[in-house]
Amino acid sequence: MSKPQRRKGNAKNASSAAAHEYLAHGGMNFVGLTPEMNIFEVASSNQLHAVTEIDDETRIVMKKLTKKDALTREKGLKELMELINSEKTTIENAYEHFCGLVSQLATDGSPAVRMLTMKTITLFLVKLKKLASKGLKKIIPLVLFARSDATNGVAAAASAVIRDGFDAEKKPAIIQLFAPATFEMAANIAMGKHELCTLKEYDACENEEARKMRLETQSLNVFLSYFKENSEISEAWELSARKLFQAPDFIKKAFGEKQKRESLKVQLLNICYKFSDNIDVILSAPTMVSYIQNTLDVQTFSTECATAWEGLILLMKHEKFYEKVSLMKAIVPRLLNVIRKKGNHWRVLKHYLLPAVVVLLQEISKLPDGNVEKTLTSIVESFTDNLPWSADASLNAIHCWFHTFADFVRWILTNDRINEKICEVLVPLLELDVLTYSPKAHVISDDICKPIHHLAEKEATLMVKTFARKALFNLSSKFHTPIHEIFGCQLARSINALADRYCLKSLDEDLIHLKTELENRVNHESDDIRNRILENRAPNFLVDVFGLKFAQERATWKNDVENSEDLAEKIETVLFDADGLKYMEHYYRAEHSFPLFEFDRKNRYECLANLIFVKKFIQCGRQVFNMQNTEQRDNFLLGIVTILDYSADLLAENPDALSENPLLEALTANYLELFSILDKSAKSGEHSQEIADEWNEVFVSSMETYFLRMFLSIRKDQQPTPFVRSLLKVLFSLTEFPKDYPNDADEFVPELAVFNYPRFQEACIAHAFSLMTSDVEHVQLIGFAMARIMMPIMFKLENATALLPQNESEVVQNRPKLVLPVMIQKAIPPPTSSNIHPHLHAFLFDLALQPLTTVDSNFGQEHRVAYCEAIDQFVRNALNVLLIDQPFDFRRQPILCRIPKSQERSYYLESDYTASPQFFDKFASRLLFKSISLLPAAVRLYYKSMSNSFMPMFHEAVTKYASKLLIEQELSKVKQAEFPGEMKVRTVPVTGEIIADYTVDETKMKLTIALPPDYPLAVPAMSLDKAIVKSDRAKKWLLQLNAYLFHQNGAILEGVEMWKRNVDKGIEGAEDCCICMMTVHQTTHQLPKVKCQQCKNKFHSSCLVGSFFLKIRGRIHETGKRGENRFLEGGERR
Repeated sequence: MSKPQRRKGNAKNASSAAAHEYLAHGGMNFVGLTPEMNIFEVASSNQLHAVTEIDDETRIVMKKLTKKDALTREKGLKELMELINSEKTTIENAYEHFCGLVSQLATDGSPAVRMLTMKTITLFLVKLKKLASKGLKKIIPLVLFARSDATNGVAAAASAVIRDGFDAEKKPAIIQLFAPATFEMAANIAMGKHELCTLKEYDACENEEARKMRLETQSLNVFLSYFKENSEISEAWELSARKLFQAPDFIKKAFGEKQKRESLKVQLLNICYKFSDNIDVILSAPTMVSYIQNTLDVQTFSTECATAWEGLILLMKHEKFYEKVSLMKAIVPRLLNVIRKKGNHWRVLKHYLLPAVVVLLQEISKLPDGNVEKTLTSIVESFTDNLPWSADASLNAIHCWFHTFADFVRWILTNDRINEKICEVLVPLLELDVLTYSPKAHVISDDICKPIHHLAEKEATLMVKTFARKALFNLSSKFHTPIHEIFGCQLARSINALADRYCLKSLDEDLIHLKTELENRVNHESDDIRNRILENRAPNFLVDVFGLKFAQERATWKNDVENSEDLAEKIETVLFDADGLKYMEHYYRAEHSFPLFEFDRKNRYECLANLIFVKKFIQCGRQVFNMQNTEQRDNFLLGIVTILDYSADLLAENPDALSENPLLEALTANYLELFSILDKSAKSGEHSQEIADEWNEVFVSSMETYFLRMFLSIRKDQQPTPFVRSLLKVLFSLTEFPKDYPNDADEFVPELAVFNYPRFQEACIAHAFSLMTSDVEHVQLIGFAMARIMMPIMFKLENATALLPQNESEVVQNRPKLVLPVMIQKAIPPPTSSNIHPHLHAFLFDLALQPLTTVDSNFGQEHRVAYCEAIDQFVRNALNVLLIDQPFDFRRQPILCRIPKSQERSYYLESDYTASPQFFDKFASRLLFKSISLLPAAVRLYYKSMSNSFMPMFHEAVTKYASKLLIEQELSKVKQAEFPGEMKVRTVPVTGEIIADYTVDETKMKLTIALPPDYPLAVPAMSLDKAIVKSDRAKKWLLQLNAYLFHQNGAILEGVEMWKRNVDKGIEGAEDCCICMMTVHQTTHQLPKVKCQQCKNKFHSSCLVGSFFLKIRGRIHETGKRGENRFLEGGERR
């Protein structure tokens, strides 16, 4: 510090010290006024009165209470409490100083400061007892005010002040004594007239607006909480509360501004309702009346809506209200609009509508021209307006509407004033509800009576469950008839059909119980049941309920073939009692008697005949390939092609063709199932390669195009009928997009048009990603299955430039980057989206990982690293959704509880696309294992960033089974790999080690990679022994391997291969040392490094040093012999 600066500082300190001493002698000693005073302390000290002197330690603590930093103020309060407990200071003097600061501390912006202030007050009161009475006038109103703090901890601490600071008999007196001052302060704060409303300069925890909102809410809660505790209002309470409503500017601002907080309006109305003349108070403020009317159907804040209805019911009971608002022109139309509107406000309307209607009708009856019946009729009609509810409506709100309507109807029916006009409106509504469940379908209109097999899952389940309960009730009666048994038998089969249809979910426990009870109570061997079922086949019901029996009665076919001349022959052919290939051979020989694979949709006999044939075909299945008669075999296989082609054409003309004809749908579904069986048999290796090639080249190549055309006919809302389930199975069996595909689809997708996709592929891609957002899980899976087939095409086409060989001279930053296909990027839901389709993120994540699993010469190690970097952010979000939200959701049930014991290997390693209740658990488990095996570094970083609550569960889920399988898989890959040259690799499964020995001239350089038990959550340990190159180069290779494995999602095998390439390049071209004639030195294990300037050869440094000493030793030895000879010669001469 320079001399002028020191002088300036000394002068400042001297003047401050002198001023302090002068004030002290004059009796004007202010707390905290010291030479080190800052501007914030000066501002706070002006609020204090003259108090007695305190010791230095207490003064330092008091100074901290006015610091700008909230943590410092917290620390000061804690230290003050310690001083009080230690009794090192005069508690009474500290209490007097504290009373001067309590107003600003009790309303501080930091909740911790406010809570500690209350605890400090409690401590003072407990220690001082009667001596604390001097400051109660300042402290207790603030304590009562703090009891209504929005922070629960502060409110509890304030209540503890009254509870612990005073005797039990004095508590009510204390509250009553200081309540008026508290009410007065709260009213002034709410209206912004109190000094505490102003933000203190030292308080940086909140801005002025936030402080104002907090104190306003707390002030109004003071009035409401007092009324809640005492159930009555005192004179002081009402006097202060009325000031709020006697300030027109305040009320107008509170209710007039749209952006004002709704909670403030609700608080003011609740206070107003407590007045004895509440009607006059409300009517004196037009903005309050308008607010009540406008808030009757608010959708967002239920408390606001309920408060408005309370006010409306109060207003409608008084004639003064109708002097300003017309009953018939304003109130009735407004009430009808609220009833017509179908939204979340019905959750509140359920409690207030009927009382409001009762009051309304009473007031209408008083009018000279009041028509109660007309108003009531309008209300009843309004209930059914704007039906049905929107698809995104709250289920709770719908239930409330239903119960409200039921209560309303019950009230009307029990009211003596009901008349014929009301019945004319009400009775049809009740009839509609009754006829919906009527067994006579012709009574109900076509738009209501639709086939059950096209209902949504919830509707179908509810209907079957309702009928099953009725059937069980009838069967439980002693007077049930055979028709009741038939109905019960059909319902039991219906429950089985629901289990087959919605096979991705476990059957509801209620349905399982109903099915068991029905089957136990029905005599299935009864002739009545068997005959009735045969007579009452209903294709309009569930196709998958009634499996067609082969032993059908002849009467069943009578209506379909009664005009046919060869009736007996046809029935004999269709009902021929044989199994497998014998039935098919018989069918083939009798083909002339009826059309096989060619039928008229209007001829029900042909459909049924072909359906029975395909059922038999499915039974013999793979035996078809073993038929000796190849002509007959080819004829049957070509028949499959014919039927699927026919169905694909029908769906192209009319996407609802199968829905309109259940028999045709059953036929198509069975032939799709037959294709799956034959295709699986051909691929399993059970037959000769010639048969397999013929099946793939001749038959499969043709049928694949039909599957694509059927796929384009699937709708997002289509239910999982047998056709949908069979098509899903077929699409999962396809491994690649057909090379020969039709060109009849023409759909323009802007995102895909820039890549010049063929129009048919473009249509398939767009439709696949559209179906993936369906609410029907089977349809969602169909979209995912097609997206899997299209993913290789999308990746290669949209990254064509980046996958080309790159110019080495080009700057890396300027090279094309690998990207996710555009449709995946488009399908990723935004983080703020609340309506995310289940499993969508998991499907997109699986598609994104697909390029990493393909074996392609154009997709090398460099491309792999670049692609991992490109999808890094997507992977993090996908892992978060996969593990936290869907489908694992660790918060509800850890994945370990979902995988059955001893099935971990199949869940993690096998890709099972069989539709079952365990499908999504298996899919998610397999996806988790794929992510940790393909992206170990990304999963490791995600694990490190997890919250502490999820980290142990995730660690257990990965390490218990997945890590073992992954380590086993990595060791197996390394063990099976071949490493040409001088390197040998061995694995140690017990310790999880991979040891690579690189041998050069009988010298081994050893690399050891040890996989930890919780790999990949922990990094492998690596060590290098006997490096044959410079240490810095060996470290460079090790660091490169480290970076590849730890940060670039590299596999262990690829890392070992990369290290080998580095070593190969390092010793490539190395010459033998001309001294030891070895490339690697036997002792130092180094390559020749020292280059001779004359001969240009390289030598080991150790060899040169050794050679040098040998030469020196030889010369010394030579010199010694010469000296000895000279000595002998000299002696002889002498």
